[in-house]
Amino acid sequence: MTSQPQDFHQLLRQGIAAARAGQRAQARALLARVVQLDANSAQGWLWLASVAEKPLEQEACLKRVLALDPDNASARKGIAAVQKRVAGILLDAGIAAAQAGEPARAREFLMQVVERDDESLTAWFWLSRVADSSEDQEICFENILALDPVNAEARQGLEVLRQAREAAMANLWESPVGDDDALFRSAPTFA
Repeated sequence: MTSQPQDFHQLLRQGIAAARAGQRAQARALLARVVQLDANSAQGWLWLASVAEKPLEQEACLKRVLALDPDNASARKGIAAVQKRVAGILLDAGIAAAQAGEPARAREFLMQVVERDDESLTAWFWLSRVADSSEDQEICFENILALDPVNAEARQGLEVLRQAREAAMANLWESPVGDDDALFRSAPTFA
């Protein structure tokens, strides 16, 4: 732990007092200064999380607290709640991007959702719609079925993908119709 100047403790007390008084903007400014003075102040980060304007900022602050103090019960409780809110925001953004015909952007948002909440059926469903490969789409359907074993849409989608893969493999091994030696006769020559 770094040696903290006297004004650090005063700023921390003032920031906490402002947060408790509902003076969020003032508390944010004071607590931001606290963590600038000591980036290892778990208490500073925790209080900054409590007055952060956006859920993503809250999440970042709480992650910092847990990196510094993995057993911090307040941070653990807070991050569980915040991550659900963040996942909801990202899910809405992912669905909107998918509906707007922006699959790459939708995938980015939706992957962040399942990183925070791997049991989000809605996120896995939308990811299956914007997957950029049949393998990724298959993973999405498998995740849906792990969460909801009777999901007819995922079961049907998985079956279609597997049948297409089997058909592709069968075609791969079929010999071409006609003269096999023609392939060698038409090969380029190097002079």
